Amino acid sequence: MTFDLCVIGHVTTDFVEIDGKTQGAMPGGTAYYTSMALRSLGLNVAVITRLSDQDRTVLLGGFETARINVAGHHVKPMD
Repeated sequence: MTFDLCVIGHVTTDFVEIDGKTQGAMPGGTAYYTSMALRSLGLNVAVITRLSDQDRTVLLGGFETARINVAGHHVKPMD
């Protein structure tokens, strides 16, 4: 498979806070927002990032929906 661009960087968990209360978690970070913007322009995008196994379900759903390939080095969560 070939790609128009490859984004390398962090994908984070962003927390939405309203009136001091956490409302939910969602994917964020420079690699996430950049790749989503490029995909919305019709480009075939890949992302290289580093994820823990526990973060995969929260952080990768948006990429799958947008049909963005993600390659990640998986790390063990800190104790």
